Amino acid sequence: MVSHLPFQRFLQSEDGSTTADWIVLTAGVVGLGITGVSATRLGVSSLADDIGASLRAASVAGAEDPTAGTMTVIASGRGVAWTDDPVCDKSGSCTPAVNHVTMTYQVSDGSWWTMSSTEITGQPAQVTWTDATGNSVPPPTFPPG
Repeated sequence: MVSHLPFQRFLQSEDGSTTADWIVLTAGVVGLGITGVSATRLGVSSLADDIGASLRAASVAGAEDPTAGTMTVIASGRGVAWTDDPVCDKSGSCTPAVNHVTMTYQVSDGSWWTMSSTEITGQPAQVTWTDATGNSVPPPTFPPG
């Protein structure tokens, strides 16, 4: 006669039901995760597209247009500064002090440009830029920092 004892023990055992409970619980958590990702995926993708479009349309303050021919200072050379003291005549009339500054800079194309500044006391400085041949040139940009 065949004994049904192992089969009866299997049917009465509760170990399998605990495993089944954990499988159902794990499947539920995975399902909630997939649902959450699916619900937010389109919104996040749309937001990322909007941010990308805004960044592509933005301009950076101080960035020069490479087609505009703007030079950038890459090194500084020597500089000279001096002051013309005020000169007063016998009547008490005085000329104001004049400050002069001359600096030489190397620019991005390898040439050297000279900046000359003249400041009369109480007036804005007059600044001119010249290239190595003495021709007037527009001011270069200075690197940040």
